[in-house]
Amino acid sequence: MGCASMTASAQYTKVNEVKNGSNYDLTYINVEPIEDLRKHKSGTKAIAIMGLLPIDLPKILDADDSTDNDLDNRLPEYIFPNYRFYRSEKDVTTIGIVYAQTSSNYQGDVVADTTTGAPESYAFKSKKRKIALRIANDKHFNTIRFRRFDLDPYWGVSGSLGLAPQVIENNATYVGGDYVNSKLTKRYVTLGLDAYFGCNVMFERFSIGLEMIAFGGDFQKGAGVNKVQESQSFGGTVVDREYYTSDDWYPGTQFSDLKMSDNQVSMYRGIRGIFCFYLD
Repeated sequence: MGCASMTASAQYTKVNEVKNGSNYDLTYINVEPIEDLRKHKSGTKAIAIMGLLPIDLPKILDADDSTDNDLDNRLPEYIFPNYRFYRSEKDVTTIGIVYAQTSSNYQGDVVADTTTGAPESYAFKSKKRKIALRIANDKHFNTIRFRRFDLDPYWGVSGSLGLAPQVIENNATYVGGDYVNSKLTKRYVTLGLDAYFGCNVMFERFSIGLEMIAFGGDFQKGAGVNKVQESQSFGGTVVDREYYTSDDWYPGTQFSDLKMSDNQVSMYRGIRGIFCFYLD
């Protein structure tokens, strides 16, 4: 009997030893809801970086020579920063700067000719920029949820307003030191509008996405007037001049002053890539 009692006591002590532990071994249940970092609410802010590749459309407007559909006036938009603000869970406003640029450079030396006045070299440089303020409003649909990411489809419209100057330089040098240099400047006020459908791949703190532009248009005011600054030297005589020309109205005529109001339109579609980092 005594032996059985000692065995039971030893087993009881062993059980107690197994069950004993510190207070930190307790299982803790958090009754607070876990924050869903993929689901954004009113007041959420983000920084977005975008880039647009435009695609030409066939001629769809009957505006004679004022319709431009070869994308001369629609430049690929380089990466530019945007501030994004969620007005509600499904309504988003984006404000940012559009910057675009295209350039061309040519330079060549003519085959040697010792005759005075013969062409020696030519150089050509063209640069067109676009700087504009862009505002967009997006309407989001229901999110499609997955384990590691979400799909966030939406549609939206955007508008931009800014300036698009263009500078063209032509330089020619001749044997004997003579030269003709000219600088042609064009200035446009540009208004852009587009409508698009997009989808973001949402992660916890960032997203990547694409927007397909269903229809876009660039309207440019102030086209047609060229300011020319010319400097030439022949036989030691230097002449500097400044005048205005038009591409469409009496081309080749030099005007001391020229006022025109010619508008141009570029219609386009395109693909816009987006990377977005969420601040809260």
